Amino acid sequence: MGSLSKWYTGKSASSRDPNTSSGVFSTVRAKMITLCVGIFFIVLAIVFAFAAGGEYVRAQRQWTLAGKMRRRVAFIFALVGISLCAWQILIRR
Repeated sequence: MGSLSKWYTGKSASSRDPNTSSGVFSTVRAKMITLCVGIFFIVLAIVFAFAAGGEYVRAQRQWTLAGKMRRRVAFIFALVGISLCAWQILIRR
């Protein structure tokens, strides 16, 4: 594990910062990853929502099965993305 942590962080295992969690990922870095994943899910939700809207317009304002599924996927992605972002913002102190 010592050589892996040296390769990953550029420091030897004995010279690691004691303020990092588990020695490899810092708390700030882990929070930023979660926030970025949440934003990525929100962007995916926007893409799927626009795709569902385009399907709705092309089908003479009637929801097709594909449009309904894209709308559901967009809703789920938005829910996950907003939950991840809210969780990070509320937990961060």
